[in-house]
Amino acid sequence: SLTITGVPPIIRHEVLSNRQKILTEDTSGSICLWNVFTGSVEKRFSAEEVGPAPASGGARAGKTRAEEKREKEEREARFNKVLERINPEMTVSSWFSADSRLGKLSIHMESKQCFSTEVYAVDLGVEDTSDELKFNVGQEVLSSLFSGWEEGFSSRHQEGEGGSGGEGKGDGVTGGKAAAGGKKKKKRKEEEEEKKERLRG
Repeated sequence: SLTITGVPPIIRHEVLSNRQKILTEDTSGSICLWNVFTGSVEKRFSAEEVGPAPASGGARAGKTRAEEKREKEEREARFNKVLERINPEMTVSSWFSADSRLGKLSIHMESKQCFSTEVYAVDLGVEDTSDELKFNVGQEVLSSLFSGWEEGFSSRHQEGEGGSGGEGKGDGVTGGKAAAGGKKKKKRKEEEEEKKERLRG
């Protein structure tokens, strides 16, 4: 028979105080640092850095409850040791929530809180910029996520107008609104690209 091995599910996570990174641990004992802005693993900690992983959790034949409890405590102590070492002193208000109930990391952004946090550009690693420049974190993340969608939607909309015949060509009001809307979109896109370049540093 063929066995397809899946990815070990995440069993523990902790959002760092800067609200930019999340530390996770899976059932194999692997501890990873995730970047919320990119949605990817930024660092995988080696056994040399965090110590060997305790035996896999879960009930096994001949394993007592005391042994299970000890293994769980060892895992938590190992995880917390890494968290204390990498957790920055900077504290930022929460603009998202995270959970790992399905065995994978999920990020939730609610309208009531996701636009309430602003962070100085220097704290995001942006170089050669004013010390007073701030970014609304939730706004920047959402703009980045939907930038491609907006561009594609605008292109399809313009193609649809071009293929609708000559009815709209003589309408000065419609044409004026379309031109004004196009200029606003172009300006907004240029501003977003400029912010992205600053964040990339």
